[in-house]
Amino acid sequence: MCIRDRVIRLRCRQAQRLKINRGRTPRYMEGVSMNKKAKVIAASLCAAQVITMIPLSAAAAEPQLSTTTIAVGENHSLVIKSDMSLWAAGDNSKGQLGLGSSKSSSNGEKVMDNIVYVDANEDVSFAIDKNGTLYGWGDNSEGQITNKVSAATISNPTKILDNVAQVSTGDGHTVALLEDGTAVGWGSNEYGELGFSTNTYKNSVTELMKDAVDVAAGDGFTLVVSKDGAVYGCGNNDQGQLGTGNYRDMTWLTVVIESGAQDVEAGDEHSIVLMSDGTVKTAGSNDYGQLGTDYYNGGSANFGNVSVKGASAVFAGGNSSGAIANGVLYTWGSNESGQLHNGNTEDLNYPEKVTTGAVSIAFGHHHSLMLRNNGNISSVGAGVSGELFSTTSSIVAKPEYTLNNVTVFSAGYDHAAAIDTKGTLYTWGNNDKGQLGQGDYNVRSVPTKVKLTYEAVNVWCGNKATIVQTSDGKVYVFGDNSNYLLGMKTRSDIVNTPTENEYLSGTTIDKIELQNDFAIALIGNQVWGWGINSVGRLSTCGSTVKYPEVLSDKLVSISDIAAGDSHCVAITDNGDLYGWGSNSVKQLGGDTSSRVVDIPELINITDSKDNPISLVDIAADGSHTIAVANDGTVYAWGDNSYGQLGDNSSRLKTPSKVYGNSSYVYSSQKFSAVITEAGDISLSGSNSCGQLGDGSTKTRNTFARITNTNVTSASLGGEFAGYISYDSRLYCWGDNTYGQCGNGKGGLKSQPETVIRDGLCKQLVQAASVSLDKTDITLKPNATAKLTATVAPDNASNKDVTWSSSDTSVATVTNTGSVKAVKNGSAVITVKTDNGLTAQCTVTVTTPISSFSVKPAKTKTMDIDGTFTITAKIYPANCNDKTLLYSSSNEDVAVVDENGTVTAVSAGTAKITVTAKSNPAKTRTITVKVRPAKPVITYRKATTDGIVLEWDLSDYADGYQVYRRNSAKGKGKSLTDIVSDDPDDLTFTDSTAVKGKVYYYYVKSYVTIDGKKLYSKASKIYKIKAK
Repeated sequence: MCIRDRVIRLRCRQAQRLKINRGRTPRYMEGVSMNKKAKVIAASLCAAQVITMIPLSAAAAEPQLSTTTIAVGENHSLVIKSDMSLWAAGDNSKGQLGLGSSKSSSNGEKVMDNIVYVDANEDVSFAIDKNGTLYGWGDNSEGQITNKVSAATISNPTKILDNVAQVSTGDGHTVALLEDGTAVGWGSNEYGELGFSTNTYKNSVTELMKDAVDVAAGDGFTLVVSKDGAVYGCGNNDQGQLGTGNYRDMTWLTVVIESGAQDVEAGDEHSIVLMSDGTVKTAGSNDYGQLGTDYYNGGSANFGNVSVKGASAVFAGGNSSGAIANGVLYTWGSNESGQLHNGNTEDLNYPEKVTTGAVSIAFGHHHSLMLRNNGNISSVGAGVSGELFSTTSSIVAKPEYTLNNVTVFSAGYDHAAAIDTKGTLYTWGNNDKGQLGQGDYNVRSVPTKVKLTYEAVNVWCGNKATIVQTSDGKVYVFGDNSNYLLGMKTRSDIVNTPTENEYLSGTTIDKIELQNDFAIALIGNQVWGWGINSVGRLSTCGSTVKYPEVLSDKLVSISDIAAGDSHCVAITDNGDLYGWGSNSVKQLGGDTSSRVVDIPELINITDSKDNPISLVDIAADGSHTIAVANDGTVYAWGDNSYGQLGDNSSRLKTPSKVYGNSSYVYSSQKFSAVITEAGDISLSGSNSCGQLGDGSTKTRNTFARITNTNVTSASLGGEFAGYISYDSRLYCWGDNTYGQCGNGKGGLKSQPETVIRDGLCKQLVQAASVSLDKTDITLKPNATAKLTATVAPDNASNKDVTWSSSDTSVATVTNTGSVKAVKNGSAVITVKTDNGLTAQCTVTVTTPISSFSVKPAKTKTMDIDGTFTITAKIYPANCNDKTLLYSSSNEDVAVVDENGTVTAVSAGTAKITVTAKSNPAKTRTITVKVRPAKPVITYRKATTDGIVLEWDLSDYADGYQVYRRNSAKGKGKSLTDIVSDDPDDLTFTDSTAVKGKVYYYYVKSYVTIDGKKLYSKASKIYKIKAK
């Protein structure tokens, strides 16, 4: 039987045992992924890559490690490699690998790039890329991926939300944490897991709460941690998984831990909380010891402490749990497939040390992945569909050699047994209930000898049970005895070593049919039975038959027997058919109309011409029966849901011919086999695990031959089978989850195997900003400049940047930031980080002025309020920027405008500087001298004392000099220097004038600059005759 069906049936029985009754078939999170959050401003990587922003949490196993890069579903697995590429392996029947098809993969297929976070559950997958975009694919039957897509399955990654930091998917619903701290959920709300009144809609994205730092989704329930360390829960609480102290479902978020929490994880029906002090708390179901409280019980509705101290990360998935404390990985809980990564298959009710150097572990119901801090990823468990990232497969599609010299072979549900010509008993396959008789519970993938005192002569296997008869007449039993399937009382429900059944010893057993919780045996032509009696399958015996009893005195001279789930059939030496038990789908055959037959009844069966049919061989399982008539014709009746009866009808209400020329028939729940008189073997029915042996997994409703004339006998197990050839060689095929095909290549690996060596493991800090040392530069053609980029923060793991130019015909840039000007124009240089942050610098390329001249070239003397304009000649003539810049050293004396026009303001000296804008090194200087205003003589007169002169004050003058000429054009002689700004002082009498002689007088004002006098123009010259 395939692991999928095995797990579902096991969980359903568990649900019934725990009295779960909510008006629906319970869901189970096959392989729910722990949330595994690093939730720092980083994700994880072995090489230097830039990662998306993820909120802070303590879930990282070490400060520089992340736990968000592996995830497992029911039969598939997801892994992020060191280059941020996402890979998927395993079952893809619902598109959960994201490959755009339904083709499964055992070696792993690349799904997409730039992924930093993954989560999976059952047949659903989610991923978050480095930009915070959430994608989902797989089973969408309840809108758990998105209700915006009506399809029940989505086979390609589909964008769901932006700005997502974390995601966790449960059974039918999904919750996510946005980068702003908002917790949201969508999908099913059957139990109120979305925080509001229950409904059966495919709900859209709904806000759960703000200021959250962590979320987790379980089987119909949700957990949220707030920024102040409180834990909130809502939804399904039938196992106490919310930790509220009771078992009432909650349709709104309710505080279950007041403070101190850092991280939450959810399994199927249990919860784990990591506290800030490193304490680990658990609540919920404890059937497999997943609470880690050193005992097995129905669980707890209150959070209790686990013995692990100083934890830095916690994990949950299915019914398994884990934690990392002080660098050590501890695991506990369900381990039936070795998923605890500890090398065996025994459940643990306490934390057990597994290894050091682990970063995270992703638990499923029957497999797990573990990531180490060197990037190695190991897988362990049942490789049902290739989910172990290994060619080790749980399917053997064609018969393969298993063992030589075999005389007896029996296939149980998921284990097998064989006896060789020396009487040696071998067992192999699953051993979770000790059904291999090896004294332990470890799986065996090759035939392994069982210690017996005497030679084995016959063996029968069933569901987790084995019965063997030895040459001394004794009968030994081992395996599951919870329903007295071993036909005796035992001290415990499990017997893992051969133990004598004194009630069967001493009898001669021809055949035993072991079903889930009852058995019948053919002993001395009589039918015996034991186990749980319901719907009359053990006839009128009591409800529980603890020891083998003869079922009915009507059953005499019996030559063959067979049993289904709830019905039994037997044929007599003369070919008559008897039937008893359930007849709900006409599995007893003939004209029997009763739905339940508790006293064996003779069943009259006839062919299409109403001729009586005499039977020689018979088989049954489930709710169907198949038999061989004395003429070799094969007839079948009852349920045919899988085509196991070799007919295309869903049910055969009366015995119908389905094959011919046969000697033997064999049947299991979903498929059947016939061996022809020539020794061929043909099969029909379900082929999901390759159990039809034709090299495919395609179901068939007609019998098809897989061998030619070499088969002597066969046996069918849950979803595997085997036959013995004429030369006593045993061949097996089909489901090999637990190595039940015996070829040493079983899909169940109890020992971890490294399957990927470049997993994403090391936490990296994302770049938060990038800047340039220059925001604009000007260059001339062929000139270069260096730009330097700074990525922040300083501890950013990836500081790599790329450079680009908006116009490479103007300016180019290298990958190191070196800019080269090409031609006149403007271009923008952009630097970009791997996560899309940018900074820019504008580059202006221009042909500058190489030289220029000005007029006046050096100096210019001016009067106050006078102006002049500087003219220039520029070289080269083709420069594209001929702009000249003008400035004055003393604007109190002279100012200059942008056109080069100089205006004298006051007396003094100023330097006018002319600068080439495109080449600031090129300048010219003009010294401007501004004279004071010339004096105005207001009084002049010749007197007997001399010639008297008076004049007015001149603006900005420091002093005045009086000049005299002896002739109109003669040289003026300075007569006096008067330094005063008092008008009364501005007078002079020339007493040296000679009477009767004519003189010429004038006055100049001046200012003193740096010790030198700057004179104004001369005043008006006056001709005066001395007296």
